[in-house]
Amino acid sequence: LIKSSSDIENTELSSSSSRAGASNADNEDISVFKTQKPSSINQELKAYYTLNEDHIFSFEAQHLSQDEDPFYQAIKTIQPFKSIIPMDTNQSNFNVNQFRNTHTEKIEGKLDYYYILTPKSNLNLTLGITDVNQKFNSHIFQILDNKSQNKFTQDILGNDVNFNFTDAYFSFRYRFISGIFTFDPGFTIHSYKTNNTQLGVKTSDSYFDIIPNFDVFMKFKDSESLRLNYRVVSQFTDVNNLAKGYVFNNYNSFFQGNPILEAAKLNNFSLNYRSINIFTFTNIFARLNYSKRTNSIQNKTVIAGTNRVSMTENSNIPR
Repeated sequence: LIKSSSDIENTELSSSSSRAGASNADNEDISVFKTQKPSSINQELKAYYTLNEDHIFSFEAQHLSQDEDPFYQAIKTIQPFKSIIPMDTNQSNFNVNQFRNTHTEKIEGKLDYYYILTPKSNLNLTLGITDVNQKFNSHIFQILDNKSQNKFTQDILGNDVNFNFTDAYFSFRYRFISGIFTFDPGFTIHSYKTNNTQLGVKTSDSYFDIIPNFDVFMKFKDSESLRLNYRVVSQFTDVNNLAKGYVFNNYNSFFQGNPILEAAKLNNFSLNYRSINIFTFTNIFARLNYSKRTNSIQNKTVIAGTNRVSMTENSNIPR
């Protein structure tokens, strides 16, 4: 599957701001131009093999190659981020630009083995791997009145990041039916590895994790059922939240990543009830869900005048 698109956006804005105690407001017209041409190629392979009625194998693989190249330009009459961007102030306006490029190579593959124990029970063993490589580059520059570029060389105003994430895992599931109940307990053993390199510094982490999961399906009749599910998910971020250099959110907002972010963990319980009556044309669907996220990735914002900088960090407050 090949995808490609082209987006162009021009926006004219008017801004008015004032400081506490000031009698006059600062007014300015702002011109914003954004463009991007993202593209991706997604390839999939699926294969199934039945050795006999008790032993079944399946294999799935997927490769994603993706490129994103957003460009941002803001033309202002008031200098933005005076304490961060060393702009040439001897110009008719402040024409600030940022180019970004994110290239992603992602490979996923898993092999499933099903062992049919009885007509009402089976084992499922899975071996799998997910490997993600990302490269993120960005730089900020000013276009002067003579159309030349004032390129900023400060490390904090650019990014050159290489990020790799690998998840190798083994899972075990045992499914069996007893009366109206179908039980599906299991666990997954993960081996996680992450590496990101930027500004000449490499940050690495690796660890093992055992994650349980449990599912119970109660079939009262063909049209009425209840399902209870419990699962644990580790949530990793991508290169955009790890890049330490500033990235424009808009003309008065910067975003700054954190190279030492850790994975968040989500515990989720869900209860789903379904009842369909074709004679009375009555359908009942009910869902109860509870989730608890720990070590979550959250944003914090620092405001200076009309400008603000958002940063990411891990939070120990469950939510």
